[in-house]
Amino acid sequence: MSLSTKTADKKLTGRRAAGTTTAATLALAMIFATLLVAISFAVNTSADNSGLSEYAISSNINSDPMYIAVGVRYGADAPFSVGMLSPYGFVVGETEITRSGRYFSPLYKLNCATVYAVCDANLKIGYDSCTEASSESDTDIGGYHVELYSSGNLWSRIDEFESQFGAEYDFCFPAYINGSKTVRVGAFASYTDAGEAAASIADSVSGCQVRIASPSTTGVCVLDDGMESIMFEYEGDENNYLGFSAFQQSGADYAYIQDTATSNVYDGVFCFRHYIDSSCDGLVHINMVELNTYVEGVLPNEIYTSWDLETQKAFAITVRSYSAICVGRHYSSYGFDMCSFSHCQNYRGRRAIIPRVIQAVAETENQVITFGSTIVQGLYSSSIGGWSVNPRYVWGGNVGSYLRSQATPWEKYSEYSSGMSLKEITAAQLKTACREYGETQINSNIVRVDTTTTGDSPYIYTMKMTDSNGHTATVTRCSSIRSLLSGYVRSSNLTIGKGSVDYTYEKVKSTRIIDLSGSGSASVNVKTGSGTGYVNAGKFNFLTAFGKALRDSSSTLHIYTENGVAQVSGGDIDIPVTTEPDENGNYTVVSNYDSFLIVTQLQQIRATHRASSSSSFAIVSKGMGHGVGMSQFGASDLGEAGATAEQILLAYYPGTEISDYFTFKASH
Repeated sequence: MSLSTKTADKKLTGRRAAGTTTAATLALAMIFATLLVAISFAVNTSADNSGLSEYAISSNINSDPMYIAVGVRYGADAPFSVGMLSPYGFVVGETEITRSGRYFSPLYKLNCATVYAVCDANLKIGYDSCTEASSESDTDIGGYHVELYSSGNLWSRIDEFESQFGAEYDFCFPAYINGSKTVRVGAFASYTDAGEAAASIADSVSGCQVRIASPSTTGVCVLDDGMESIMFEYEGDENNYLGFSAFQQSGADYAYIQDTATSNVYDGVFCFRHYIDSSCDGLVHINMVELNTYVEGVLPNEIYTSWDLETQKAFAITVRSYSAICVGRHYSSYGFDMCSFSHCQNYRGRRAIIPRVIQAVAETENQVITFGSTIVQGLYSSSIGGWSVNPRYVWGGNVGSYLRSQATPWEKYSEYSSGMSLKEITAAQLKTACREYGETQINSNIVRVDTTTTGDSPYIYTMKMTDSNGHTATVTRCSSIRSLLSGYVRSSNLTIGKGSVDYTYEKVKSTRIIDLSGSGSASVNVKTGSGTGYVNAGKFNFLTAFGKALRDSSSTLHIYTENGVAQVSGGDIDIPVTTEPDENGNYTVVSNYDSFLIVTQLQQIRATHRASSSSSFAIVSKGMGHGVGMSQFGASDLGEAGATAEQILLAYYPGTEISDYFTFKASH
């Protein structure tokens, strides 16, 4: 009798019916089958695999393409059990994750639409959950088993053992323990009960040895769809995990695994390891997935799917670049590369993926941003408030000149719901914030705040606070200031004042991308009232919404703005070119990136933000996030203005190139 069919006849007392959730999950499977076209890692076979079937194959997934191990749940969020749905069943095996390799060795096909990975222990089965039993008497499925082992392959004798012992001891099942195949019988709540069964089994079994298997703090067991019986058990070392891949039925064009707790749907391999430390006691849950598929799963959770295709493509390349250099980021703690949250990148499998996202990833397949001999650390945040900031002011150290302080005037931050924040903080609240941050010398209300900027950006680099007793505290670095003022600011691109604060912000009236590629080799000089800048240009004409720009001779280009004329004549290259605001606050910025120009007309608006009390502090912050690298909303603004993906990336990571990941790695 197969393990998938016999459990209906073996219901344990207090257990929910095996079919309670099966119908629902199969219905979900049919729905997903109509909605998803997923790229599958799963083993594809046309064999008739009923019940539990052995796979005698091995797959090395460390070769091209690159695979990423993503932490789905871990640490304090590590679950005791995880339910999984796949319409055609699962391939279960061993996954090895090391710093240098990713391997999946399939072992068996599980012919169940739903299975549960559970920490090895005495188990208490609830309506739709599984927990560790509080006592032997509270145990539904015991963690002690009789183990049969020999030098031969016992798995081929599963049916024989099932018919011999299954009726008396509920079930028997295969186990893969530290690289060895074995068979286990029964599920006992105590060592004593297992010992009595072992003595009886030893007298009646031939060709193998018998011993007692106790619950393991690193082991994982697999329960069937009704959580009625154990189908498989696994235990490995620190580099090895129990792995699940969706079985892809012959002729089917998709295969996936759904996490029943979150309803998120995933490609690739689900990996589990029972892990215990000060922050974790449960299953470390990892999704190992091909790099380009991972990028698809990040995009809808970091930017809006409604944004234009070029923005999606630019972000796909950025995500892929960031991922490629973050391999092993969490390896020392939990054995995976990146987490699935904002600490790394938000990843939810195939949730919210639409054709535009798939197209963006496909059209940029394997592309990364490079700078010299390195892959660019593609840092980004929601909004940077019209300026990026050098990472040395945020976290210390230097990453590369492609991450630097620079104006990004095309960003419509004043129009974003998260682009500007006007807050008030009382003197007492500021004192509390200081003390909670660790500045315990502050013991009374703050009466004065002095700030300095980075020098090449509007971001606040130092903030000195003085209390009513004359005690002072100085906080340095943009990240520290943002942390101290958490809840009051979204960015360290801020202004703070006692009682009130005067500030300015820019309203983008228009942005145009002027493509200079193929325009010839002539260089031109842009002259404005604020000085002289230089742009690369050739023979071209263009129009803008705020006036016109045209080549009116072979050597001169005029850019007409509302506040005057910027004349272009022969010269070299420099950036940017900015006119002074007129009496209405209007001015034009021309940013040069050699092959294209970004021409933006702005309106500078001066305003005052007042606190409700003269003793409180008014704070205005621009942007949201750390401010380094790309602005997600700003990238969308450029895409709307007509920029290509390459132009968007060059605007935020100047001096970089787009390269094929594998070609680049092979040559560097």
